Amino acid sequence: MERTILVVEDDFDTRYPLAELLAIRGYRVITASDAESALQSARSARPDLILTDIVLPGRSGLHFIRKVRADEAIHATPIIVISGCDQTTRDRAQSAGADCFLEKPIQLEKLWDEFARLFKERTVARVRYKETGFDHRAAEIERLLEEYRRCSSQVEREALLVRLKEKLLEKRTRATNSA
Repeated sequence: MERTILVVEDDFDTRYPLAELLAIRGYRVITASDAESALQSARSARPDLILTDIVLPGRSGLHFIRKVRADEAIHATPIIVISGCDQTTRDRAQSAGADCFLEKPIQLEKLWDEFARLFKERTVARVRYKETGFDHRAAEIERLLEEYRRCSSQVEREALLVRLKEKLLEKRTRATNSA
């Protein structure tokens, strides 16, 4: 499954090479140069990860982070801040909800390490299913829960709840019949 990364950076000379590098590494990349368009992109594309600068035209990256964290549909999206700001700004970014702060110029090894850490945290439940012997239905339930968490409309949520209940009942029926 191709992961989507939203890159929020106003400096073209940073945004473009970073987006190209991510695309070469197999990610689907969406870019934005300001907080407002980034928020719209995040809401519509529901990226797997957001990379953002703090200093942006108009609203700041801190404002953007707070808006993402306040939005039910995208609040759990991991956010990496990439900025050349001081320790106070780092602290403010973490308080706003950033998962990680990397300094500019970007050290790619650190960036890839953070990608691995954040993506691992998001998929740890799936790994646990394999480790504890749960079958593919458990993984399907986890997938449906994740999909439900990302839904933006009530109609989608209701349809996913029906599918989730069916899977849960199927699992319970199978467990009862095995006993």
